[in-house]
Amino acid sequence: MNTQILQCLKANPFYQKVEDSQLKTFLDQLDQIDFEKIIYELPAELITVQNKEMICKRIEDKKSNSWNLRKILAELEDIELESEIERNTRIRKNRKMLEVSIKSYDGQQ
Repeated sequence: MNTQILQCLKANPFYQKVEDSQLKTFLDQLDQIDFEKIIYELPAELITVQNKEMICKRIEDKKSNSWNLRKILAELEDIELESEIERNTRIRKNRKMLEVSIKSYDGQQ
């Protein structure tokens, strides 16, 4: 539900409003995927059993809430895109903060 992520999604040229019937069909298809099987096929060298269990639990939590897609899509529809001026101001501010942080870090060494 990060505002900047939602703005990026809405600004994407492929963004389009999704009808509720399309969403239901998508969720039905998504719920048919055996995520547990996929997760447990990952080699132990890549991910521990504990992490596999945690991931499967999180997926089940998301599935039980319809992946929160309705809420996310509602937020996405209501999100205001930042203007070019706002975007440039944010970028300049972030760049300045990074430069200050780097100078501060260099000064400590």
